[in-house]
Amino acid sequence: ALSGAGLDRCTAIYTDSEWDYWGGNLDDAFRLPHFATVHDAPFRAPAWAHETATALDATEHPIAHAIHVAAHRLGRGGAEVCVGADPIPSLAEALASLRTTFGQSTDAADLADELADVPQDLQDALAPIVRAIEAAAVARDAAIASYGGQPIDLYETIYTLILFRQGPGLSLDAGTQEFLANGFDAAAIYEAATRLALTIESAALGRFERATGFDVDLATPLGRVVIRDVGDDTYEPATFDEAYALIVDTGGNDTYRVAAGATTTVDSRVSVAIDLEGNDTYGYLENPHPYDEARLASD
Repeated sequence: ALSGAGLDRCTAIYTDSEWDYWGGNLDDAFRLPHFATVHDAPFRAPAWAHETATALDATEHPIAHAIHVAAHRLGRGGAEVCVGADPIPSLAEALASLRTTFGQSTDAADLADELADVPQDLQDALAPIVRAIEAAAVARDAAIASYGGQPIDLYETIYTLILFRQGPGLSLDAGTQEFLANGFDAAAIYEAATRLALTIESAALGRFERATGFDVDLATPLGRVVIRDVGDDTYEPATFDEAYALIVDTGGNDTYRVAAGATTTVDSRVSVAIDLEGNDTYGYLENPHPYDEARLASD
């Protein structure tokens, strides 16, 4: 096919003159760093994809490593991440720190009382995860601190880059474009996410599968922190956008109708859900409508 078109692997490429036809795209601040590799010379794409897949697979910590590799491939890579270097406080102290950092005064001794039924080794395993959640939330705030508008407007604007929606305050203005291109510290976000994932993967929480004897539900400025033992539990939201900073469930056939592992407001910042065992169901509060017909029920 190439020879029939007078081309070979070296000439089946996009040249600068061909790019000039479209005008300005070579200077687009939002172009990904690998774009030229896989677009301008398309026969490089299979090798690039193989190299990327190999890099993603080569690790004992697949989630943390995948985030780290993806960040570098997107040109947002940070330093290599390690865990375990800093002294880790108790779970009560970690939760007290999280509350205090985001404006809720608290007493670690009171939290220790509320956590008394949770086995100490499980508390010790969860303390660094709570610290990593706090650090990730701080990183999120720092990454958008220089944005001139309201944080919620930034989230809505990014949303419209995926599913275009017109409305007041949702235009991608020049200031927002400049912030997204040059002001947003995406590398810090990726680094914090990598550290959080690595902390979770290093905690070996599988050893607590089907642990029993505790049920803790604590409020924090980032959302609820729930540590629940084995059982067939149903998680129902008290409000449409109720946030969970952390869910740890040791087992059972659970039903989730909350945003498990997903943020629901600009203030919740980080959400982690860890379920250790069971045949679980993940859904949402359904609000059926006649127009749904054969589709999933409306929310």
